[in-house]
Amino acid sequence: MRQKGRIFATSPRATPTPLPFLNENPIHLPSLFPKVEAGNPAPLDWEKVDPFYRFIYWLFLSQDANFRLSNCNVLTEITDPILGDGFGYFCKREGEDGYKAHIQKHMDKKKISNWSGFAAMFMTNTKRVKGLQTTGIGGVTCSRHNMWQGNGIGDLQVGERYCNMNFLLLSVLFRLQLLCIVISYDIACQYNTTFWECMKRAPKRLFMKLKQSMVSWKVPNFHLHAHKLNCHGPFSFHFMWGTGMMHKQNWAFSNGAVASTRLMGPGAQQATLEDVFGFHNYDHVLGCEGMKHKIAFKAFTKGMEEARPEDVVEWKLVDEVSTLHDIQLRTAAEEYVCTEDVVEIKRDHTPRSFIMMGLELKQIQRKLEIDVRALKDPSPAQKLVFTQHRTSLLKRIHKFCQIQGVYMLALRLLLSDNQKQVFDGNSEQQPEATPLVMPSELARNELRAMTCMTELAAIEAWMKEGGAGGGTPWPLYQNDDQLVQVAELDWTGYDDKRSRHPVPY
Repeated sequence: MRQKGRIFATSPRATPTPLPFLNENPIHLPSLFPKVEAGNPAPLDWEKVDPFYRFIYWLFLSQDANFRLSNCNVLTEITDPILGDGFGYFCKREGEDGYKAHIQKHMDKKKISNWSGFAAMFMTNTKRVKGLQTTGIGGVTCSRHNMWQGNGIGDLQVGERYCNMNFLLLSVLFRLQLLCIVISYDIACQYNTTFWECMKRAPKRLFMKLKQSMVSWKVPNFHLHAHKLNCHGPFSFHFMWGTGMMHKQNWAFSNGAVASTRLMGPGAQQATLEDVFGFHNYDHVLGCEGMKHKIAFKAFTKGMEEARPEDVVEWKLVDEVSTLHDIQLRTAAEEYVCTEDVVEIKRDHTPRSFIMMGLELKQIQRKLEIDVRALKDPSPAQKLVFTQHRTSLLKRIHKFCQIQGVYMLALRLLLSDNQKQVFDGNSEQQPEATPLVMPSELARNELRAMTCMTELAAIEAWMKEGGAGGGTPWPLYQNDDQLVQVAELDWTGYDDKRSRHPVPY
């Protein structure tokens, strides 16, 4: 966007032909922004940028710890090793320059301030640590976009120690192009005084040349009120130009994995959390790209309305697909006829009610067949329920066949001997396997025209389209509600409100 000066510029790798109306009014950025090279997030001469706009190139980081993501002392790293050490969001652990060696070397250094507010926080974080091999997890995120940083996460042995948080922060900073950094931390007022001294004791691979004047330390507003008054001015985001609103809800997404990862081994816990943090970033990337799609779609829609207005009008005039509720409403209205005295009399059936009955019966047949196959050795009580369902279904099929003789007059002439027995109600076939012979099941249009009433096949196609497009399955007869509850309780052990798979008979 900064490189080309307009949103809809194409990359050098892909050069599609843009629509004409997308280039008529390009969105230009202010000329005071220098051009950037491809793959480089900031210009080489960024110091020449107007100081009023330099915050665009600042790096915003946030440090925090989550003591809900603790891990019980169930397995060791020998029995459950960590795979891909340092290849993801967790920092490098093994080796002389790894996380474990750094913690063992500096764990006895100064831990926390003697001020009562911080001491109380430290005591709270170190409670109930018996039986735990880690008391939580610390991490570094981009507080501007709420994205986890690579190698910026590590476990905490006993509360938040300077050595833990220093290593995690340096693991993120040493691989970035550093211009100006804004770091937020709950205890930034005391943390920043020791960070520079601790950086000198860090592993050589993490050492970097970083000017203190290029780093700003801030305390999130939620924690700032617990600090002394002399901290409120220097460490408040409200008094720094260009900071805006920061994100600090990064742990909310990962707290759903607390219960499952607490009893895992070290390797399984880290692998699971790697997936959680990775999907968190992936979800945010989709959200950022979604903004671009929204802008492009609005521009495309506006351009279509201006360039091809006749096509837009024609598209809007296309009839919408009927939903299942529309079909039910029309069917209910058809069931009544008006006499000469304008008195409504309910009819027993209509073409639409006949087709709807057939579609409902087919769904009941499918579900009953699935349930019968699922129980290979049913109990006597379950056999009784199946028999009752089959009896109820068979009565409905006989009623359907009677109505079928009205709207599909010549159907009996096309049936085989077995099908004629079903049509006459004399078949010994199981109800769930009984063919209903809907208009769509007749192979040729000539047979449908000879057998079915006019537009009967079109009504079936219209109802199937509405049932598929409405997003709601066809309704089922619920005349045996008490029987349904007995069957569910016998099969699943749950009542109707708690059962995940209710029996729809």
